[in-house]
Amino acid sequence: MGAMGMADTVEKKELSSGEIFSLAAQWFLIAAFSFLFVALFHQFLAGGISYGIGYQTHIHIAKVESLPHYDSYWSTGRVLALYAFPGLFLLLVSIVLLNSLLLGSNTVTIGKWIRFWIMVFCVLMTTTLMSISFFNTLDPQNTLFQGCAVLVYWFRSSVFGATLFILVSGAINLIFGFVSARVLFDLMPILIKKRGKSARTKLLASFYYPVLAIFPLVILISFPHYWFFFVVMLFHAVLWLPGLYFIDPSTLRRGEIMISASNNYMAYTLLGAIIVISVLIRIFLS
Repeated sequence: MGAMGMADTVEKKELSSGEIFSLAAQWFLIAAFSFLFVALFHQFLAGGISYGIGYQTHIHIAKVESLPHYDSYWSTGRVLALYAFPGLFLLLVSIVLLNSLLLGSNTVTIGKWIRFWIMVFCVLMTTTLMSISFFNTLDPQNTLFQGCAVLVYWFRSSVFGATLFILVSGAINLIFGFVSARVLFDLMPILIKKRGKSARTKLLASFYYPVLAIFPLVILISFPHYWFFFVVMLFHAVLWLPGLYFIDPSTLRRGEIMISASNNYMAYTLLGAIIVISVLIRIFLS
């Protein structure tokens, strides 16, 4: 009864159109900033490992190149450290973040929004690194020779290994879609007070609208060489759909909204950071 009472209180909260727009803008911008953060963190983690091992290292937005490429300069330990550990680390981070969102307070804060989107893109980055291994088996000279594609090559598992990685990556996204649905429902800014759409429709919109909105940014920072990497990431986001769609919103609690919708400082700060980081990526990492 207490949880239902809180849900009713939140649903009846009136917000102006300007406040709803402010919340939605922050939600979208946090998603974009989290994507950039995860992408850069992964690349610099892999680049740092490469440099620490002693390779000539070149870091790009979607690829870390470690020279020389000849097998005689590599070992199984080095291949695992550089091409398996970063992705596994991101997956571990996503599990920790999801656990904190599920078990933590039901009060909605900016920090929880950030943790949610970092969790999402950690999963998408890791599973994309798994799936692109298949494309490398079709064309070993393409720009997607990284992550699990290198593992498939090194262990000579070819199509079998690449197919296994695709199946595992698909399963991971499906699982996170189902488990994360209740978290997303609690965090949605648009559902606070907006008539005319079902709760399930708003749930899907709150996830997929930001993902689609950042795709032009992805093309901008990765064109012309690495945009396909992020296209694969976008398709992985589709695998979250069953979990988000089949959730029954009536069974979920709603948290108390504690975010100031009238404060646009956060939105302007995020927008400025996204612009600066994107420009720096185009100059130094393209």
